[in-house]
Order: sequence, then C-alpha cells, then structure tokens
Amino acid sequence: MQLFGLDKIETAVDPFANIKGYRVPQYLTDNIRRIKEVTRWEDESTNEAFSRTVIDQILISALHKEGQAIRKEQHEEQQATDNS
Repeated sequence: MQLFGLDKIETAVDPFANIKGYRVPQYLTDNIRRIKEVTRWEDESTNEAFSRTVIDQILISALHKEGQAIRKEQHEEQQATDNS
C-alpha cells in the first residue's frame, strides 16, 4: 500500500479496508529497493518504469510462491501414497 501511495487513501473510500494485509517478504523489499536505485526513483506515482517493474516483481514472486506450494503439496501427496 505504501509503495504506491495507497496508504494515504481515506478509509471511507479505501477499497482495501477489509482485506487482511500480510508482511512483505524481505527478498521482495530488497528487490524493490534495488529497482528504486536502477530506475532513479523519486516520485513513485509518476515513474512508469518503476511501477511496471515493481508490479512485474510482485507477480513473479507470487508465481514462485504458488509453485513452491504446489510442489510441496504434490510431495506430501506422494509421501502419503508411498506410505499406504
């Protein structure tokens, strides 16, 4: 929310007010810091390159985490089958 200035929206009009937030993983925070350095980030609301790159990074991270969860689930199912 802070990344794109959405934390400054009034709660009355905040579409995310009822959504539980999660802690941002350290690796994602580190990657975003590096992106800021590379894109010469000054004002995130007007820097298109920064915004697009950060969104890409978030999507890639989410896909990676989802893939890990699927592989873990498949591994657990395989172990349960092997133990049967």
